[in-house]
Amino acid sequence: MIPGGSWALKTSLNLSSNSTELNQSFSTTHLVIKTTCKDCKATWHKAGYLYQFFEIPLIGKAEFQPRFLIILNKLTVVRLNTVKPTYKLRFEMEPWITSLNLQIYEPSVSIES
Repeated sequence: MIPGGSWALKTSLNLSSNSTELNQSFSTTHLVIKTTCKDCKATWHKAGYLYQFFEIPLIGKAEFQPRFLIILNKLTVVRLNTVKPTYKLRFEMEPWITSLNLQIYEPSVSIES
């Protein structure tokens, strides 16, 4: 169960690059993603895709599949794979979007998987 009023803003980014690897690490299994775009057309619905990955020492990045579709100008709840201690995220904007605000919220309390 996902509690409605217990989410805290983890990061807010203004993106202008098609692919952005976030500097922050995450540890929760659920995130809420909010995208806003003032210059986007009303007929556009996809903001892009969110990818989850983690670092394997001496080997490199390991990326989970599938990717998560993020909806433009709406809230999207994603349920991620459990990785201990943490994982990272990469966001790829749709190529026709030139700038976008991406906000990521984590639950304020623990959510059971």
